[in-house]
Amino acid sequence: TSQFLAQYISKRFGWPLSKTGYLLTLRGVIHMGILLFTLPLLSKMLLQYYRAPVKDLILARTSVAVAAVGALFMAGSQIGLVITGLAVHSLGSGLAPLCRSLATSYVTPRDTSKLNTAIGIVITTGSLFAGPALAWLFDTGMELGGTALGLPYHGLAGSFVLCLVGLIFVRPPAEEEETDES
Repeated sequence: TSQFLAQYISKRFGWPLSKTGYLLTLRGVIHMGILLFTLPLLSKMLLQYYRAPVKDLILARTSVAVAAVGALFMAGSQIGLVITGLAVHSLGSGLAPLCRSLATSYVTPRDTSKLNTAIGIVITTGSLFAGPALAWLFDTGMELGGTALGLPYHGLAGSFVLCLVGLIFVRPPAEEEETDES
């Protein structure tokens, strides 16, 4: 979505691409802060009350919900709303590592590399479809005009909601399963 964001802001608000780069910097700074400070701090706090898989599940659900709300804001027609949405959406940047960590709690340590390979294949395959899907939504939004310009971010929010629905049905492994495999 980083490459798409610059085009979206440029088209929607008439900003030159050079000016949109500042928003990408803001996004990067928030991502770094979340991944370097906020998630480790929250993880440490939650580990006082929950097992690691439960902690990862709580944080993943929270991350995807925040990312969905941010994506909805980014579909807004005012630049302030879009910038707020960008900041909120960026708060959900820990979703991928949290889901990866959660997934590893379901496999034995010897199968972790196989799992990571499978996750990598799924991510690569997904990116083959995500780029064209966002481009199609953007093109459709431009044809429709008005509030439909935010269509790509409505689609992105919808995909996050689907992810949240999936995470709602995930149950952490039983404690004895986790300790037997360790």
